[in-house]
Amino acid sequence: MDTQDHIREARYFLAMADHPVVVANAQHRSEILWGAATQMVKAVAKDNNLPNDSHREMFRAVRNIGNSINYPTLVREFGQADKLHKNFYNGEMSPAEFSHARRRVHEFVSILQRILNAP
Repeated sequence: MDTQDHIREARYFLAMADHPVVVANAQHRSEILWGAATQMVKAVAKDNNLPNDSHREMFRAVRNIGNSINYPTLVREFGQADKLHKNFYNGEMSPAEFSHARRRVHEFVSILQRILNAP
């Protein structure tokens, strides 16, 4: 996949996360939001020739990206997506925690889109 493919996937996942069928299952919705965040990480990482094939590499890429744009807490933002990924497996997030993490993922994706100047 190229950078544009990853951007399209991220947008698709964000849209799917709000689909009525998906909204009914918070655990599945969590994983779809995680997918949106990781697809945008892959897009920016690919654009910057950063490894991104594992959780560790994605977190490292986000840290490097955050440092390059003077946004050192970007990795913490990605951590919200990771919490959603974990929620897929254990379903322990409260509705309020889920709502907060969902908003943070949307903001995270938006930040990465701006880095790529993606419309």
